[in-house]
Amino acid sequence: MSLRNSRYSSSYRRERSEDREMSRRQKEMENVIRELEDAKEASRELFALMKRLFDAFDLDGNGTVDVKELHELEKYEIIPPNTLRRLMEHDTNESMSISFQEFLGFMAEDWMGVDSVMSDASGDSDGDAGGRSSRDDRRARRR
Repeated sequence: MSLRNSRYSSSYRRERSEDREMSRRQKEMENVIRELEDAKEASRELFALMKRLFDAFDLDGNGTVDVKELHELEKYEIIPPNTLRRLMEHDTNESMSISFQEFLGFMAEDWMGVDSVMSDASGDSDGDAGGRSSRDDRRARRR
């Protein structure tokens, strides 16, 4: 009988331990979901601010920012001198103008450092296995 109680006791402890672990995980998931909800609202605000910035760059109001507009912004020192070059690296369709979607890519990669965050998360700090960054890959595809 003591062997049976011992097995029951061991099984009971294991189940209780699993229950505690599931409870801990559930609380963690609930916390992450709350944080995601907060981040979603912050993302909407950030998106609206990026749209306002893009619209401010779009001097002629045609929905794209072209090289002429960027030169004008550089001329009056509204944007740093190397911004034109960096922005044009995101001209994925080689139209010599930047759409809002391309601008978002620039903001995510250059301004917010999303590429470096993604590289850090994957454990690859230099981009792909060949040591090239995604920006280098994008440039190579355009050629």
